[in-house]
Amino acid sequence: MMGIKQLSVFVENRPGAVSKVCKALSAGGVNLAALSLADTAQFGVLRMLLGDSEKAVEVLRKAGVTARLVDVTAVRVPDEPGGLSKVMEVFDRLGLVVDYMYAAARNSRGKAVLVFRLSGDQAAIGRLAQENVDLVTGEEFAE
Repeated sequence: MMGIKQLSVFVENRPGAVSKVCKALSAGGVNLAALSLADTAQFGVLRMLLGDSEKAVEVLRKAGVTARLVDVTAVRVPDEPGGLSKVMEVFDRLGLVVDYMYAAARNSRGKAVLVFRLSGDQAAIGRLAQENVDLVTGEEFAE
């Protein structure tokens, strides 16, 4: 299983910092599929799934924004009580740790889409589909 490429950008906690990133992506014709912003005292971490991650890195670098690509795993989770709990049980059984997670605003056949940064045995991440975890591909985010 291939991971989905997530773009991570450190942004200062000041007016216009996030706007600069969004404007650059817009001008470059790159579509946002999901995003999360977490903050600390001095900066925030903007995490994004995009239609074309490689193009996004190029666009942002030209705009003077440092960006980095990391692999994440996106999962369709039943939109019902206990849906996330079932997925977490699989992660636990495989010895995977959730470093962070966020929801993606995607209409995915009546299911929520959650994005996970997982650590642990990479082979275990590769076994998620065998455990009936409904994985979302990078191509689906590019649509």
